[in-house]
Amino acid sequence: MSIERKTYLEVWLRRIGLELSASGRLSEVALILSRKKSGGPVDWADRLKRILGREDNPGFELLTDID
Repeated sequence: MSIERKTYLEVWLRRIGLELSASGRLSEVALILSRKKSGGPVDWADRLKRILGREDNPGFELLTDID
């Protein structure tokens, strides 16, 4: 992963982490993603938590979908 991508991803993770920390927001985004992509809301909530915990690196398309 390039330095520019890492920097962008870190800034994005901080911003999205703050936005998703509001009560119910992570579940809401997970529900929206489950309607757009395969997988249920619980699967997406788990994936979002892994992304925010830096255990999973999202692709650019997913970054824009989450935004």
